[in-house]
Amino acid sequence: MPLEKLTSLRVTISGNKVDIPATAWENLYNPTLETCKVFLDASTGFMYINLTTTRIAAGGYEMVWIFKNGRYVRRYVDQSND
Repeated sequence: MPLEKLTSLRVTISGNKVDIPATAWENLYNPTLETCKVFLDASTGFMYINLTTTRIAAGGYEMVWIFKNGRYVRRYVDQSND
């Protein structure tokens, strides 16, 4: 049974607040925000926010939110636990 869940998510990119839509986080439970990493590729305008949860008993996962030029594009979730 999940113990924690996200209720909203907003990032600030170059001073602009970007709300991440609920469909990108509403089914992600027990997030481990301490493991969150941000990668920026200035040459392409892509930014990636990587979140890995280590709570395997609760259904661990790794996910990435993808942004392009300051706008949310999509997410990728891997639940293989490999």
